[in-house]
Amino acid sequence: MDSHSTDEEVRTLRRLLALREAQLAEAMNEIERLRGQFVPKANEQNASACSG
Repeated sequence: MDSHSTDEEVRTLRRLLALREAQLAEAMNEIERLRGQFVPKANEQNASACSG
């Protein structure tokens, strides 16, 4: 295996890794956004259930 193909593979893997990291960051943002929507509602339900 010559060094050129190794360099090419490293570049390809780094590009794939960067893509995965971007997807992961996007997913984490989506989770936070959804948590922001649902957690307050869950807290309201728990509060009303405890006081009721």
